[in-house]
Amino acid sequence: MTSKPVSAAMLAMVALAAVSCSKTQDTAPERRVFGDPPTIQHVDDQESVFYNKDKFIQCDFSQVMSDYLCENSIPNVDFQPGGGYPPDASRPPSQAGGVFIEGKYGEITLKARVTDPNSPPPPAPSNILLVSASYPEPPSFKTETSLVMFDDGSFNKFRFPQKVIRVGLDCQVDGLGNCHCFGARWNLISTDDTSGDGEYTRRLAVVDKTSLTYPGSDGFLQDCIMRETGETPILASQGDVYTLKIEAVDRQGNLATWPTRLRAVVGTSSFGCNGDPCGCCILVSDQPDKDPPVGCRGVEGSPAPGFPNGVCRTVWP
Repeated sequence: MTSKPVSAAMLAMVALAAVSCSKTQDTAPERRVFGDPPTIQHVDDQESVFYNKDKFIQCDFSQVMSDYLCENSIPNVDFQPGGGYPPDASRPPSQAGGVFIEGKYGEITLKARVTDPNSPPPPAPSNILLVSASYPEPPSFKTETSLVMFDDGSFNKFRFPQKVIRVGLDCQVDGLGNCHCFGARWNLISTDDTSGDGEYTRRLAVVDKTSLTYPGSDGFLQDCIMRETGETPILASQGDVYTLKIEAVDRQGNLATWPTRLRAVVGTSSFGCNGDPCGCCILVSDQPDKDPPVGCRGVEGSPAPGFPNGVCRTVWP
């Protein structure tokens, strides 16, 4: 599946088959077999262009939290504005009532304009078989991962399970009004804008696990990113260096390689749950099954019928 790392052996196998029947001289950075190789016309290879180290995201998890509390016999919670949880003096409190996962991460946008002189005119299929970005995984660099890039207008969707394990993020209400929460599966996409325009795209969300010290925060941040953007998440460490090679191969096995490797240095990430403090605490508590969830005793917010002073202050005064 393209939502998971694709072995670099895929390109190698195509190239190996090509060598066995090559009729023309191999020339770097292209490999000719029959006909002409693809042409990689343009790649945004400057780090300041393709890599945003400070991408901010916020996800409204209010309905998830409401259904989770409903599943635990506390329906109709009215989430309040507030500073959320865990406490962070640098985070501006939300002025809207709700439960909002938010944070910062690095976003790599891979774009390559690729053509093939042997492609028939539309609507016939392109002669380009595969465009990919591959990189040796830091810090050991012993394993290489390849990611397929797409010119599909984000049509293809690849289901990927949620990262958080403490609470199901796919919550539903049945016909009897009973609430149930299950493990969610997100649709990962290429984030390509326009299908068939010759521009192949893939966006990666780089999350620094070393700066996310609150237990489980890396999972919540990745789930927020996948749900809202469809980007492929990569869990990395601050200072890791990613060098990405862009390649294109056509249906005859001809290979083209962009001469410059893209280089990105991982920065820091951040995480928080903003809004209703009690609702945020119950959602992101590192031990939610304890009674009370760790850190949630007496926390303000989350009033509900039968809980006028709030769930955390009523249940765990």
